[in-house]
Amino acid sequence: MRKLAMYLHQLYHIADNMVQEKRTRYWGMEHHGSRKRLDSLARFGVDNDYELANDLGVQTDYLHMVGVMYGYHFKDIC
Repeated sequence: MRKLAMYLHQLYHIADNMVQEKRTRYWGMEHHGSRKRLDSLARFGVDNDYELANDLGVQTDYLHMVGVMYGYHFKDIC
């Protein structure tokens, strides 16, 4: 019974960490690259994703992750 309680306790902490990570990810997306901001920068005719990432002040891999989470196809922003 004690092992079951410890297992359930660990599962709770794993789920809690996942919720916190998701909240943090969405906060970062809204503050560093909101969909509205990405759309407005994309309308200005950005040549490549490196330039867009530089304008947003983020790294390109983060820009790609945010783009995928917002539903953009690869290189759809630029």
